[in-house]
Amino acid sequence: AIETVVVQGESSYDEARRCRNTRVDIVPTPLAVVRVRGEEEVQAAVRCAAAQGVQACARAGAHGFENAAGCSGGVAIDLQDLQNLTVESASKVAHFGAGHTLGQLYYKLQTKYDLVVPGGAESGVGASGLFLGCGRGMLTQLHGLACDTIRGVRYVDARGEVQYADADTNPDMLWMARGGGGEFPGIVTEFIVQAFP
Repeated sequence: AIETVVVQGESSYDEARRCRNTRVDIVPTPLAVVRVRGEEEVQAAVRCAAAQGVQACARAGAHGFENAAGCSGGVAIDLQDLQNLTVESASKVAHFGAGHTLGQLYYKLQTKYDLVVPGGAESGVGASGLFLGCGRGMLTQLHGLACDTIRGVRYVDARGEVQYADADTNPDMLWMARGGGGEFPGIVTEFIVQAFP
């Protein structure tokens, strides 16, 4: 069962809905903010939002410039606790949870595996938004855009079903994940990306 659901009117609502982007024209007003601990809870939150006829939006770093993480009028699904990370030793392919900030991902890859992925310079940016939205930064000239490294994604679709996309399975969704940004039609729970020594 989902433990953390904050709705409008509760004392913790303002803190739960706050975005890191402090532009004065960005004031998110989601109906609820749901902090999930795993993929099953993402499924439950999406199904609940769908049953109520409202949009469900992913939020990892809450840093988006266009208020996509705010999900005004919908259910903001806070992914920050999805922190899994594994690396296939031979191929250097990393599997990471969609809740990482870029700084968390950089730190874990470097200290545990001596690897890196291309990305930006702002550590508080959600890795999910960065990878889905292209992701240009310090290592782009050497390794390409962050989205170029995506080999696959696990995601929850609008029906609340877990799906997978890679070059062989749902390849159109893989291409959508590689630069589609906030228009990706699902909530990514895990990225599979090529990392580099």
